Amino acid sequence: GVVAPKKVNGAFPKYPPMAKEKKIEGVVGLEILVSETGKVIDVRVTKSANPILDKAFADSVRGWSYQPARKNGCSMSGQLRRKPGRASEL
Repeated sequence: GVVAPKKVNGAFPKYPPMAKEKKIEGVVGLEILVSETGKVIDVRVTKSANPILDKAFADSVRGWSYQPARKNGCSMSGQLRRKPGRASEL
């Protein structure tokens, strides 16, 4: 079977000052494509809170590292969905 990618490291995004100023909150969901080497290749917003928060989450995730997906013991690229997270958790 296929084993999904697993996060190895990466910092959670910082709450954007402009969003804090404007008291913007919400939930952001992401779909993340991870290469066979564990690097994030693409990030797509699946649940938008606000463009400011969406960008903060997506930019942060682009710097994360993953253990790549595996099939029959071989590394492969894989896609995963990051559960929607509240912007107030930033």
